Amino acid sequence: MGSWWTWLFDLDRIDLATSGRYSVQLLRPLEGWMWLVAGVGVAIYVTVIYREDGGSRLARTLLATLRGLLLLLVLLLICEPAIMQHRDRIEPSTLAIVLDSSASMNRHDPYNAEEWARLQKLWTVPRTSTNTTRWDIAQSVLQQGQHDWLQQLAQQHELRWFELAGSVSSPQRFSDASAIQHQLERLRDREATGASTLLATGLQKVLNSCLDAHLSGIVLLSDGQPTQNEDWRGLIEQARIRGTPIYTVPIGSERIPIDLAVRRARADSHVYLGDQVRVSVEVSDSGLPPGSTFDLLLTGGESSDLLAKQTVTAMGGPQGVELVFEPKAAGDWPLAVEIPAQPGELETNNNRVQLPLRVVDEQVRVLYVDGYPRYEFRYLRSVLLREKSMLSSTLLLSADEQFPQEGSLPIRRFPRDAEELNSYDVILLGDVDPRGAWLTPSQWEMLADFVTRQGGGLAFIAGSTYTPLVWKGTPLERLVPVELEPERNETTLLTSTDLAPGFGVRLARSGQDHPLIRLTQGSSTTDLPVLLQQLPRWYWYYHCGRARPGTEVLLVPDTATGDQPIAEDQLTPLVVVGRHGRGLTLYQGSDDVWRWRRYQGEGFYDQYWLQAIRYLARNKKFAQPGAILLRSDQSRYEPQQPIILTLEMTDAAVAATLPEAVQVELRNTHGQRLENVTLHQLGKSGQYYEGLAETDALGQIEAVFNPAAYGLSDSEVRTRFDIETQTLENRRPAADPHRLEELALATGGVSLNPAAADQLAQHIEPRQYIIADDVSETIWDSRLSLILFSLLIVAEWIGRKKCGLT
Repeated sequence: MGSWWTWLFDLDRIDLATSGRYSVQLLRPLEGWMWLVAGVGVAIYVTVIYREDGGSRLARTLLATLRGLLLLLVLLLICEPAIMQHRDRIEPSTLAIVLDSSASMNRHDPYNAEEWARLQKLWTVPRTSTNTTRWDIAQSVLQQGQHDWLQQLAQQHELRWFELAGSVSSPQRFSDASAIQHQLERLRDREATGASTLLATGLQKVLNSCLDAHLSGIVLLSDGQPTQNEDWRGLIEQARIRGTPIYTVPIGSERIPIDLAVRRARADSHVYLGDQVRVSVEVSDSGLPPGSTFDLLLTGGESSDLLAKQTVTAMGGPQGVELVFEPKAAGDWPLAVEIPAQPGELETNNNRVQLPLRVVDEQVRVLYVDGYPRYEFRYLRSVLLREKSMLSSTLLLSADEQFPQEGSLPIRRFPRDAEELNSYDVILLGDVDPRGAWLTPSQWEMLADFVTRQGGGLAFIAGSTYTPLVWKGTPLERLVPVELEPERNETTLLTSTDLAPGFGVRLARSGQDHPLIRLTQGSSTTDLPVLLQQLPRWYWYYHCGRARPGTEVLLVPDTATGDQPIAEDQLTPLVVVGRHGRGLTLYQGSDDVWRWRRYQGEGFYDQYWLQAIRYLARNKKFAQPGAILLRSDQSRYEPQQPIILTLEMTDAAVAATLPEAVQVELRNTHGQRLENVTLHQLGKSGQYYEGLAETDALGQIEAVFNPAAYGLSDSEVRTRFDIETQTLENRRPAADPHRLEELALATGGVSLNPAAADQLAQHIEPRQYIIADDVSETIWDSRLSLILFSLLIVAEWIGRKKCGLT
């Protein structure tokens, strides 16, 4: 029956066959008095018309009635009658589920027997705490009871899914079992990778993103550990204003886990037989009782023998340790630095770091040229003569021609051809004038080529007469790793600073871990600043400009104004190392290093110069023809800090076979590939490649170039660097359930342990709203209106014909 009425009223959006409440309304209604006036007017009008017409009174009355009804129908249609269907729309309740996906969720936690027994309820198959992370527990909570509790919530709420780390993901909406199942399957194939956690900030963004919804609450699964201090009061106030309780499920244990880690280990990749190998190690510990100790082991060689052992006292944080050993044979010595796993330690993947080492049984050839027999010359010459691992030639320019020059390879003049010069690995230039007769312009070019192309080492030892003052403006100035200021002269050199009391030296930032400044014989590199304060003082230095870009300042004067030390970048550099082409350069801004021998013996002085010479010789000695060198511009980076990788092909013939771009692979400490970095060819020679890398991964990262991928027979080339960031999350590995409990209490929610999370549906009340959603359709232009109008006008016309009216 309803369908006929629907057809008569010509309805599209309303079906009268369905049950409901309906009414007829006028969209343009008239006032009551207007209807009265209209009715009276129509009555008068039809009365006047039919009063004078012929026919019986009954016929005229019926025709007048038809005419009046027709006019009233037209007036009614002008008022736009409409059928109204009265119905209500229910605005659904919305519930936000927020999952912490930061890297801290990958941690393993120590649990006592009671805590672990409670967590065992989450799994159908028993698990152990050693292979269960916070991320595993969070996933198990969501899948508890085959996610029945989520389905219960989905029946009462529209669920919006968020993932929170340093930022908040865009919301995903789901309201049925299949959508929930799909979301949980995605989680099983992922790991928590966020580099930071901003809980309060993230939850505020969740509240703001749900302004269009009736939010009944927020369910947060997290370890409660943010990476920086946040505005928790602002979050609580905003949640209270919105009337949105926050329900928390704390994941993880507040117990600090036992975790010993080798954070970094660094040693020279090549050493000479008879040298001491110093491995600088940074270890960290957490969760150990105060005063506890653990062993740090250095193993290596083909049989992985124990090479060194150090007992370390736990400090609850990072500390530096140095392991020292002396290899007894030449060859490859793969090293491993490790901490034996402790009872109760869950994470042992960070207890071991491997290092490559090659021991070379070769002597370093050194040429030392100085102008006059100053103290530095006398003592340095003695070091070279005594050291069996070096062959030296000494050239004193102020000596008579008949004076026998000293050295294991005695000479009487500076080398005249490139072959003779290139037989040396390192050249030391003292206080000499490069414009003198001992050095010709052609020998200038030979010396520059020795460093730039042959990879030789070159050192400049400042003096009060020539070096480095007169090197300004010469073709060899570019080899000096500091800027030479033209206004300096001999007078200002000695009087620009009052140095009568003497001054000490201190480590610059770049010198903290540099192999050239390793003077300590103990176990910790932290002893070095104290040692430098105890060594005899110096009395003069050359006031050069700043160090050139790309160089490393190792030592600066330890001067102060009052109780405040002067900033490092405002101090004159004393010892600077740099790279020029393939070779290494050294600048020493004073010749007072010999004073370190006073009251100390030969140890520190000899060690400094032997390390300096071996450092300068490394590129020429170890970068043999056909070798491939890979290096980074720094040894330590922050996450997402640009990393400049440089690849050098020392053999031009090999370089000619490579394409314009090559790939270098970044790997983490477990050997897993992080990403590929493209290095592009520099210049026309094709011997240098450079590229830019960035990564969020923390820890020691290894860059690896595989020559075999380009048809070369060389083995993989590697370089290591560290990426680290000091965050609250790293410093505080334990979870913080109390923070989450306080948040839930302050906003009117509840905090449930993971095993009881399936009770959330009982605590969260739906927030539904009923909104009037009436539907209307006009009927003035419907079929029924047309039929009524037609019937009335036809009936009147027929009546008038029957009565003989025109």
